[in-house]
Amino acid sequence: QCQECVWVEERIAASRHGSPSLETTVLKQFVVVSMTTIPERVAHIRPTIKSILSQSRRPDEVRVYVGFDCDPIEGSRTIRVEDHGPITKLSAVFAPKLPPDALVVTADDDILYEPEWLATLVRAASNRPNEVVGMSGWDVKKLVTDGRFERTRPGGLCDVIEGWGGAVYRKKFFIGCDLRK
Repeated sequence: QCQECVWVEERIAASRHGSPSLETTVLKQFVVVSMTTIPERVAHIRPTIKSILSQSRRPDEVRVYVGFDCDPIEGSRTIRVEDHGPITKLSAVFAPKLPPDALVVTADDDILYEPEWLATLVRAASNRPNEVVGMSGWDVKKLVTDGRFERTRPGGLCDVIEGWGGAVYRKKFFIGCDLRK
């Protein structure tokens, strides 16, 4: 397990003290894992989808956003859209039928996620309902002022969340937003 996962799990365990309410919230929360891929990477995404579908807390849906030239991908709801790069994986937050309190968890198409990955992220998001939660991030200030890239310590606040390790967004954060602008 990565250091961030261990830290988040320890924090959750310490804050919960056996309270069933957090676990109930985690299980009832509608969770969509969202990612993008391109035709050349479809062979790499199948093991990733399998690792996501094998999570201890299964997602309610796995969405893969692809360009118009890509075939459907088994194990996912494949949605053809115009490709805007990595930001395209956030397309799920604009899905009209998705409930406003839904969690959208972004993932990369070439990473095998550990079985507790999704449960860890969903629990952390439940503890921080007004924040985006992720496994990895960094601060802009250090880069600008010191000229060096430094990751934020596990559990710390950051300016930029890196999507490769997974990040949790709430659909309600984006109500009224238009990322096309």
